[in-house]
Amino acid sequence: MKVSINASTNGKGKHTEEQRPVIIERLEIGYSSLKYFPEDPFKGELKAYFQPHGFTSGSWNTEAMGLILGDRQWLKEFKAGLRELGLSIKAVQNVKYGEETMQGHDYVSLEAGDVFYKSWTRLLKRIEQESVDNTFLVNA
Repeated sequence: MKVSINASTNGKGKHTEEQRPVIIERLEIGYSSLKYFPEDPFKGELKAYFQPHGFTSGSWNTEAMGLILGDRQWLKEFKAGLRELGLSIKAVQNVKYGEETMQGHDYVSLEAGDVFYKSWTRLLKRIEQESVDNTFLVNA
């Protein structure tokens, strides 16, 4: 899902001293148990993608700046951005750094549970319906 979430690091995380805004441009869900056992509660991964070059405001270079992972201010601001997208309070509370989460050169990986997944699917359905409605309005 394309988004624009601005979340700043405060430099007090375990892996960086960089204080910098990071613009999240895309969110993706990584499925775990749903792929093989759809009756089980969802436990998966939420990937938050950013520009990886680090030269412009909103981008982040993992090699030069360290890891965003573990920065509490970034997570707090990121969750506020999730709320602005329309996810429920409980869904946002269900997103966290975890023992199995990691960071790639262009994304932060977070744990997301069943409550998040249910709100996520409702949001995607709403976005799809608005897109369909808008198409009919334009073509009318």
